[in-house]
Amino acid sequence: MPRNAKLDRDLIWAQMRQSLLRGPTSAAVLARTSRISQSSVSRVIAERGELVRIGRRRNARYALRRHAVDVTQPLPIYAIGEDGTARQLALLHLIYPQACYFEALDTDVPAAVFGDLPYFLHDLRPSGFLGRLVPEQHPELRLPPDVRHWSAEQTLGYLSKYGWDVPGNIIVGDGALTLYNRRSPATHAVELGKRRRRYPTFADDVLGATPPGSSAGGEQPKFLVTLLPERTAALVKFSPVTDNVVGRRYADLLVAEHVAHETLRHAGHAAARSEVLEAGGRLFLEVLRFDRTAHGGRRGLLSLEALDAEFVGKGTTWSEIARALWEQGHLDEGALYEIEWREQFGRWIGNTDMHPGNLSLFTERLRPVGLAPVYDMVPMHYVPRQGNVLTQPLSFTRPLPPLVEAWLDAGRVALEFWNALARHPRGSDVFRSVARENAVAVAKTLESATR
Repeated sequence: MPRNAKLDRDLIWAQMRQSLLRGPTSAAVLARTSRISQSSVSRVIAERGELVRIGRRRNARYALRRHAVDVTQPLPIYAIGEDGTARQLALLHLIYPQACYFEALDTDVPAAVFGDLPYFLHDLRPSGFLGRLVPEQHPELRLPPDVRHWSAEQTLGYLSKYGWDVPGNIIVGDGALTLYNRRSPATHAVELGKRRRRYPTFADDVLGATPPGSSAGGEQPKFLVTLLPERTAALVKFSPVTDNVVGRRYADLLVAEHVAHETLRHAGHAAARSEVLEAGGRLFLEVLRFDRTAHGGRRGLLSLEALDAEFVGKGTTWSEIARALWEQGHLDEGALYEIEWREQFGRWIGNTDMHPGNLSLFTERLRPVGLAPVYDMVPMHYVPRQGNVLTQPLSFTRPLPPLVEAWLDAGRVALEFWNALARHPRGSDVFRSVARENAVAVAKTLESATR
């Protein structure tokens, strides 16, 4: 190429690059802003490996690739099936100004440009008690110690290397897929008969690994286990040592969560399967993971929080977000009613922590297909505050007319919950008394509401 022609081409590219830094652009717009022909634009595009084509033929747009430390691009996105096999869904590209292009390879999954991480990767970000351990577990990544401050690039860097056991069925990157295929290291593999001996050690280990001050208030300490011989995946929450009033109250709340699971399933509502164990002066709540199947299989999962962030943007109550999703066609009427019902049940039992991350939906090819079982359904009204524990019964308010049917039906199940909790042998005398008083309060409210 003659020297002058190369200089001209470099000048044209500099002009085009200024447009591309603002976001994806068509060849026609690039030609107009650079004051050259579309054929000249096409020649420059063909020479530049840092461009990403979005779409095909006449509707194609072009984006400038955004490079990031520790992120190899494009990043393959895989979905793990219920049989444990991996299927590649897409390639993920970082593009300017601060976006991601999801290049779909599966015809049933739509391609799209997202302003940040795609919403279906939102729940893969490290978070909560276990997520806050990640920076110390992987110091070689040199990531900020507070995972809440991680950028999309930093999150992808972590996920593509170590994110093989995250919620749901999505795996980002070949490095994480390799770890999944090895199933190694196994997460706290333990035989059923040895749980009482080993769980206290696991609890001490995870507490010892927690950076001082890193856990936000109200987060429940927990660890992950693989139960042998069936290799069943479970999450285990645990109380402080129960030799004081605060530790005992946290243990009571774990018992209450288990009773909620049992009561809901008995009433015909899907809820997580759990078991309560006592060992080493603590109480443990073992919850089977419903996003995992036998022999390494997985199920897709999306939180209401992720769906809200992408399609609604309310950040309010479960029922308000669900109604907006239903109006847009993302939920059917049955799912909408069940979400409203769950919210009313939570209010009857004093669950003051029903944020959108505490309700999830199963997905297939990234689309919601039904509600996941109930989890984290706890009477958080009674969580210790500054060393004090509440014992007063709850009071109840009749909701707006559209929710009254769900409220009344959920109230009848909540009455069963409080009565079952009042009888549970693992509950303290104090909390069983609280449960009895709440059963009376629920019964009186229902009687008054149905006169």
